Amino acid sequence: MFAAALCYRDGTGTAPDPVQAVRWFLNMLDVGNGDGVHEAIQLARSMTEEQINQAAKLAGREPDAHTLISTAHRLP
Repeated sequence: MFAAALCYRDGTGTAPDPVQAVRWFLNMLDVGNGDGVHEAIQLARSMTEEQINQAAKLAGREPDAHTLISTAHRLP
């Protein structure tokens, strides 16, 4: 999941897609791996709320969208 997220984030083998990247970073939480949380927050800082909501929905983690939005947009 982390590798897929990085590929989408960096555009390796595909066009960069922050929605898909955040989706896979959030999916890591389903298996108890929080290593992608900081990556997701960094990406979310440059995403719209709609994009973040879409990523969370794709990950099946809709409740996390609000937390990600508030955290990402609160940082300087």
